[in-house]
Amino acid sequence: EPGHQASHQHSMTNGQNDASLAATIASQLTLPRPELMMFSGDPSEFLAFEANFMTHVGSQAIAPRFKLGYLLQHCTGPAKEAIKDCVVLPEEKGYNEAQKILKEQFGQSHVIAKCHLDSVLNGPPIHIANSVELAALSRIMHSCSIALSEMKYTVNLDSQETLVKIASRLPKPMRIQWVEKAARIHRERQRQPTYCDLEDFISERAEVANGLRQETNPQGGAATA
Repeated sequence: EPGHQASHQHSMTNGQNDASLAATIASQLTLPRPELMMFSGDPSEFLAFEANFMTHVGSQAIAPRFKLGYLLQHCTGPAKEAIKDCVVLPEEKGYNEAQKILKEQFGQSHVIAKCHLDSVLNGPPIHIANSVELAALSRIMHSCSIALSEMKYTVNLDSQETLVKIASRLPKPMRIQWVEKAARIHRERQRQPTYCDLEDFISERAEVANGLRQETNPQGGAATA
């Protein structure tokens, strides 16, 4: 009968939902406990710390005083110093005030953007095509791109001044290769080279240098390309 079939289907749906929920809970119980990031007050690490903390603590159904306790426990240096007195406030107000202080002192978008750009623009020159140094620069550039894209600050990344300053950190042979690639991009794609183009170029050169290192020096050490 239709009514019986509908009831049977409803029961099957509920059973499937229950089974799915039970499987989700079981999988969470077997997962390793996530490691919370520490925050010392470095603005370039604020976005990652905030996202990590909100995922594993801030979004959980626990009392604000416990959230504040976790926040204090995972802050060090200037960050912890800035919020330590929030414990004397009523628990929800204390937690909210601590979040506000961290945001105001270490999480302002323009400060975060400047820190990321400084790490890319003002690092030491790579005198030789060192695979380790190139890979490190590629990672820093990618982190900078993620952070500034999230904050809608990408206009600073694609400026010619930014690209020239980053390229100036590269060894001369690589600078010449980049100029050649930038010219091809302009000629073949009818546009100016971008930060992403330079990031991809450096990442490729790091992979080449790393491959040469493994071929010529299996025991380790940096290689040139």
